Amino acid sequence: MSHLGAAYFGRRSLSGLAAAGLLTEHTPGAARSLDTALYEPLEPYCGVDF
Repeated sequence: MSHLGAAYFGRRSLSGLAAAGLLTEHTPGAARSLDTALYEPLEPYCGVDF
């Protein structure tokens, strides 16, 4: 689950994690497809101070 969270927030690509053997694709190309779907050119930002 941590790998999916990292991909969702733009810190890691799932295809890179798959290439490193850290996750398993049951459908070839699924990691690349999800990378494309989750792609956001801007990093997350929160301007609220806690």
